[in-house]
Amino acid sequence: MPPWHLLAGAQGAGPDAADLKDRARLKEQEFADLHRTWMELERDLLSKEKDVLELQEALDTFSKDLLSVRKQRDKSQRLMGSVHQSQILGEKKQLQAKAAESEKVLSQIKAMRAVGKGSQLDGRCQVSAVKGDLLRLSEASQRELKAQTEAEEEALSSGHAAELEDIARAERRVLADCEASEREFKVLIAEVSKCRSEASEAREAMRRADAERTSKESQISEEKNRLQAVLDAKGRLQDEKRDLELELENAEKSIRRLARDQPLVQQLPPSLGTSSTRGQVTNASLLCLQAELASQREALARDIAGAKQEVAMEEAALRLAQEASSDRHAAAADRRQAIFELQGFELQRRVLSEAAEERRVAAENLRSARAEVERLTHLASKDAGGGVESGGAEDAGSPRSLSVSMISDHECEGWMKVAVQTFVPDGDEKAEASQLRDALQRAEQQLAEAERHESAASQSYGEVSAALPSQASPAPQGGESSRLRQELQALASSAHELEDQCLILEQEKKHLDLQLAAAQFSLRRLQGRSASPTVGRALVGCPFCEHCSPSAAAA
Repeated sequence: MPPWHLLAGAQGAGPDAADLKDRARLKEQEFADLHRTWMELERDLLSKEKDVLELQEALDTFSKDLLSVRKQRDKSQRLMGSVHQSQILGEKKQLQAKAAESEKVLSQIKAMRAVGKGSQLDGRCQVSAVKGDLLRLSEASQRELKAQTEAEEEALSSGHAAELEDIARAERRVLADCEASEREFKVLIAEVSKCRSEASEAREAMRRADAERTSKESQISEEKNRLQAVLDAKGRLQDEKRDLELELENAEKSIRRLARDQPLVQQLPPSLGTSSTRGQVTNASLLCLQAELASQREALARDIAGAKQEVAMEEAALRLAQEASSDRHAAAADRRQAIFELQGFELQRRVLSEAAEERRVAAENLRSARAEVERLTHLASKDAGGGVESGGAEDAGSPRSLSVSMISDHECEGWMKVAVQTFVPDGDEKAEASQLRDALQRAEQQLAEAERHESAASQSYGEVSAALPSQASPAPQGGESSRLRQELQALASSAHELEDQCLILEQEKKHLDLQLAAAQFSLRRLQGRSASPTVGRALVGCPFCEHCSPSAAAA
């Protein structure tokens, strides 16, 4: 377009350069404010991450303190166990010493029996001389002893009836407690199976969350790369903007300098060659330059708007990345919670192992009581068959025997008379011993069944604790993490309920131990009564039998 077409009224006046500068300055100020806000948000994010790290350190210290307290408790329990073991060893040593003393006494008794048998063989001739007197005396003494034995048997029968009632009540209580413990173990097994199914479902959900997490992490990495590319483009655009602004300022300066010092002279037609026309041409040239500058500024504004839009998009991507990082922090907290729950499951498994050990000790006590009952039964069966012969032998060895001795009276003077007498149980005591043996057998069977249920429950606990580390590995995102956290809380509550049930079973086991100790005390009392002498009948034991040996008696 020729310059003379760009006169004062040829086209409308373009935008002023000062207005364009003000607008550009306002846009730059808005961009600086947005950049400042972005930096403040980044600082806030760093401070929040620092707070999260401090909370995590506090949680780690708390967990360490809790572990130290548990170790101290385990140490105190071990010390108490060692003290009880030392007491048991001391009692065993005392029993061994008593057994040695009883063996010495038995050896002395055997020697005295041998001497007594010699004296019997030697004193038969003297006994034949006083046979008539002894017959009369023996008949009178037999009548007196018969009356005494009848009175003692009545007293013993009344005492044994009360003891049998106590033992029957204890047996019923033991059976009821064993049935209750069996029901509790069945409920425990059902809850453990339910926990196992819930753990498998949670493990499947964790696997799905892990797949989603990997896909989201790949998307986040791509968004980060794209954000870095946009930031680089933003830097380049800012450099180009500064270069264009410098070029614009230089062009304006040159235009003002040319307009002030060197007016522009154009070749005009002859009809327009006046001085006023030359001034108008100069103004038209200035208008052209201003229009070109305005077009350049508009292009620059469009570039700046596109750059700001890209920056806004990248800020949105950055916010998404921040949300993903917060989800990762929540997932880390969930993993720590899962580890804490795993430690709780390990503690419960240790409690179950201790309960199993205590039940094993109770089973050993039952076996010892059963051996004691078998020994008493053996003595009763042996005395039922050989009571008469042994009584006759002892009567023959007594000073009132009707046989003839070959030793005179003056030779027997100063000898010590030894009478080895034991109690011969009657039919009621045999029935009581058989009932005790049956009750102990039933209690032992129920204890073995309870131990089997407990081993199954401990195995289920092991499977649940093995499943928990696989649950703690992935990092769930969003609503999935909250759902898994609720499931972990439900598992923790069920674990606490199982621990309470274990404590209840432990108390019931202590109650059964007390009842077993009462039954053993009743057996020892019966054994003490059986050691009391009964007049008219004596028992020659079998010291080499497994039930009548001195070591078995001492045990």
